Amino acid sequence: MDERVVQFRVGAVVLTGVIVAGILVALFGSIPNITAPSATVYITFPQAMGVSRDTPIRKYGILVGRVREVEFAPDSGVLVTAEIYEPDKVSTNEVCEVHNGLLGGDAVIQFMGRNDKLPHEPLKSGDRLIGIAAMDPAQAIASLQTTMAGAVSSVTTTSDEIGKLASRVNDMLSNNDEQIARVGNKAEATLDRLYSLTDNLNQVVGDPKVRDNLKQAMLDLPDVIRDTRGAVQGFKTTLETADRNFQNLEGLTKPLGQRGAQLVENFGRTTQKLDNVLDEMQTFSRALNNPNGSLGKMINDPAMYQRVEATVRNVEQLTRELRPVIRNAQEFSDRIARHPELLGVSGALNRSSGVK
Repeated sequence: MDERVVQFRVGAVVLTGVIVAGILVALFGSIPNITAPSATVYITFPQAMGVSRDTPIRKYGILVGRVREVEFAPDSGVLVTAEIYEPDKVSTNEVCEVHNGLLGGDAVIQFMGRNDKLPHEPLKSGDRLIGIAAMDPAQAIASLQTTMAGAVSSVTTTSDEIGKLASRVNDMLSNNDEQIARVGNKAEATLDRLYSLTDNLNQVVGDPKVRDNLKQAMLDLPDVIRDTRGAVQGFKTTLETADRNFQNLEGLTKPLGQRGAQLVENFGRTTQKLDNVLDEMQTFSRALNNPNGSLGKMINDPAMYQRVEATVRNVEQLTRELRPVIRNAQEFSDRIARHPELLGVSGALNRSSGVK
């Protein structure tokens, strides 16, 4: 065979292999960028079903890294060592979760959501993240199977109960045909009466005057409600005023009740004093009405009245006669005060000018 043909065939095989490898890379992942700086981080999961070396790590469906190692965590759970190709695209507060295929496909670690309680910083080598594990599809199907079994059992029980109820209803209808007929007749008669009542009501309401009156009544209803509210408010105010008056009256009667014994005692003494005064007035009036007493004679005896009147006139006359004497005495004392020499020799030797 010609050497050129062999070389051509080998080149075609190599080219085909490169093309197939490129197609496989495009389908199942991308070639990591060797020039870009990567970060090695550690993710702790409670469990990691299906996670192994080279398990893809995605964010929003885009490949951002791969698993490098899977081992047991020091305390409990699984410790996954991951290489993140673009650490600046992933932050430290993002939550990663393990997802498994529904039909047993390969597992994928997805960055989903953020924990606002953690700091928002780009990933760097050595960072530790906390991951969560999604429910295993097999477990979900088993749980769903258990739930469906309970639901099917409930549906079966409900169907049996509905069957029993239908049987009872059928028996009741079969054994009570006459009663059902009477109920039907009564229902028909009731419907006829209701129809007649509706017709009468329609005739009443259909009258234009009645309709206008009803309309006016509906328009006046807000005013009536407003007036009623005002009356209720006035009645409430009256009750509040009466309550305040009763409280004030209680404030007045309470001290009186507390001092009741003292007030009764004071009232007794006052009554006794008033009784004594009335007795004295009675004695005075009795003495006044006695014709033999002094006051009685003064009131009843005309001679006594005349003597008293004459005495009063004499006193008035004496007062008129004493007025000149008192005036002369005032002038004499004033004159002596001005001219003291009139009283003796010393006054004659020491004459005064008469000016005070």
